[in-house]
Amino acid sequence: MGKADMAVNQLLERKEIFADFINGTLFCGKQVLKENDLTLLSARSGIIKTQDTEVQRHTKEREHMKELEHTKEQGHTKEQEYTQGLEHKKEQKDTGEQGHTKKQKGTEEQNLIEKQEPKNKQEYKKLGVLERYGDIRMEAKRGTYSVIFAHETQKNVHYAMPVRSLLYEAMEYTRQVQELEKQHIEKGECLRGDEFLSGLVKGDRLKPVVSVVLYLGDDWDGCRSLYEMLEIDESDESTKQLRPYLPQHRMHLIEAGSLEHPEFFQSCLQHIFAMLKCRQDKDELYGYIRRNRAALERMDHVEIMAAFILLGEQKRVEELFRAKPESEESSMCKAIDDLIHDGEMRGEARGEARGIELGRKAGREEGRQQGESRLLSLISKLIEDGRQNLLSSITVDENLREELYLSYRI
Repeated sequence: MGKADMAVNQLLERKEIFADFINGTLFCGKQVLKENDLTLLSARSGIIKTQDTEVQRHTKEREHMKELEHTKEQGHTKEQEYTQGLEHKKEQKDTGEQGHTKKQKGTEEQNLIEKQEPKNKQEYKKLGVLERYGDIRMEAKRGTYSVIFAHETQKNVHYAMPVRSLLYEAMEYTRQVQELEKQHIEKGECLRGDEFLSGLVKGDRLKPVVSVVLYLGDDWDGCRSLYEMLEIDESDESTKQLRPYLPQHRMHLIEAGSLEHPEFFQSCLQHIFAMLKCRQDKDELYGYIRRNRAALERMDHVEIMAAFILLGEQKRVEELFRAKPESEESSMCKAIDDLIHDGEMRGEARGEARGIELGRKAGREEGRQQGESRLLSLISKLIEDGRQNLLSSITVDENLREELYLSYRI
């Protein structure tokens, strides 16, 4: 994870900033999420394990007990049949045979348990451990239900991002399924039939998952949906028939440098995204900083650090890193003053260059006017002296023109 990613994530881990980020991007500035609605979740989310987890262990114990009860019932039925006319077999000849029989019976019971083990759990063992480290995951309480917002920061274009985003959401839903199954086991609930197969009861519901990708680069030229990544021919008639059945999964991509409405944000994000929007035009950037100086100086160390890193002001970032805690506020003010000073110096330099260029243009214009005046005077003298035959020559012969200027003292 790069410095830019770390700076943004450190900022968005604040609940009030994260709420403002979601409100400003997904809800167009409407204050849907509140700081108090949010709970920061662990960024590490593992869903598939090879070792016996507590859920799997309890599931095996439950299945084993059921199998033993089933075996006892079968044995009791057979004993009744034998008493009705079938001959009883003699006891085993020696304890060795008895031990062998018990071992064989235990093996058969274990085989039965493995056969009855849900297919998805057998597949888990084959897959091994599958886990992800996200950037930020927040759970928002919305009255009687919750929504999980998963945020991912990208400094560079990730051409498989739609698939990656889909995987993150699928893993989160799978984690929720496993958690519900674990809760049923811990409560001692005995699931049967379809419920036993899935580990869920009919009324179980999952929390919605919304994944958001914040892109910090210049231009995203990758696909924005899973559908765009599919190898299909849009002109083919069969594709048109197949389209309703193909997955779309359009990811929520936020391009930080081209947000149209920074005013949708209520926190420091408004100034950060506004500066990012004009970072390609230094004059516009310095002008914004100068106009909003008071607001920028109210930003704390983490906020201004994120802003400078995203703007590419690495030199000032290093100075802020070296600043002592007690001098952080003065260091931030100085960094902002330096940016404003850079803008003023840039403006003066551009003004001087502009002045020189204007002077050159004025000089060339004055020279052109003087040259035209001398030529007109020469033409008048030649006409007065009846030397019209020289008029065509002086327009092309510079040496002749200069001799006549001297002769007529023009």
